[in-house]
Amino acid sequence: MNLPEKAIRLVVGVSAIVLAALTFRWTGLSVGALGAVLIATALGGIAGYCLHPFISGPLSEFAGSLYFPDTRRRLREQYTAIHSMIAQGQFAEAEAQLRETLRKAPDALDGSVLLAELLHTHLQRSDEALQVALQALASRRKWEAEKERLVMLAVDICLDRNDTPRAKAILTEYARKAGRSGAAARMSERLMHLP
Repeated sequence: MNLPEKAIRLVVGVSAIVLAALTFRWTGLSVGALGAVLIATALGGIAGYCLHPFISGPLSEFAGSLYFPDTRRRLREQYTAIHSMIAQGQFAEAEAQLRETLRKAPDALDGSVLLAELLHTHLQRSDEALQVALQALASRRKWEAEKERLVMLAVDICLDRNDTPRAKAILTEYARKAGRSGAAARMSERLMHLP
């Protein structure tokens, strides 16, 4: 939405609220109570339509902050900086930053995924990457979407090391733990395609 449209919406919305509030005073009993209510409701609807973009964003942000503290936003921003470091080839700095982030928030599975991928793909430290992935998987009892990425990464690392039996064991264990989910079906399918 461009600036003139925002300005028009804001002016019309606020005007509709003011008109709705003054409806009873202006109309008095000449249109009757029901007529005044209908006019006020129509003006309120116009105000709601016009002011929706200004109200919904801050309101949803506030409601979300009640359930999810600000740490998630800071973590996402932290990961953005880490992705930037990786793109620039600053792998050691990215690893140090990730480890610091995980020290502060050890339950952040997305950070563990990123660290394991960094260690495996860019730093060629597959043993350490596998250890990070398996520790993160073991630290959480409840199945979460990020766990599937960790499982698949652990399997990829095992297959790169020609350790097919361990890859099969990991897939079998976590397909069972995932229950009747799409992740379990994908892991079972991958297990069937392993030699």
